[in-house]
Amino acid sequence: MRLTIKGCNFNRNGTGISVPHDTVLDLENISFDDNGTALIQREAPTLLQQLGLPSNTDPEIVIEALAILQRVKTLDQPMQIEALRESKMVKMLGVGADIVTIAGILLPFLPK
Repeated sequence: MRLTIKGCNFNRNGTGISVPHDTVLDLENISFDDNGTALIQREAPTLLQQLGLPSNTDPEIVIEALAILQRVKTLDQPMQIEALRESKMVKMLGVGADIVTIAGILLPFLPK
């Protein structure tokens, strides 16, 4: 991604500019005054963060959930969700977990 900013003043902000780590910056005639931090290039989120899981989540439970979905990928979505309900990940997240959302996030990771 490319970000071009010209002729801009960043004043009295906690952070002047915050961008993903792979952003190419083209800054011209920029000033920063009284900011906590002028510029932050953020690290890419981990897979666990992308899934909305706590950072200390054991990756093996994600692998297990993916394996379950791989086994039932030819079934319709309600059956896939029912199979996923037995995973350690869903059990760890508890009854408040939106299993349809979890399945929707994990399914694109399966090979076609």
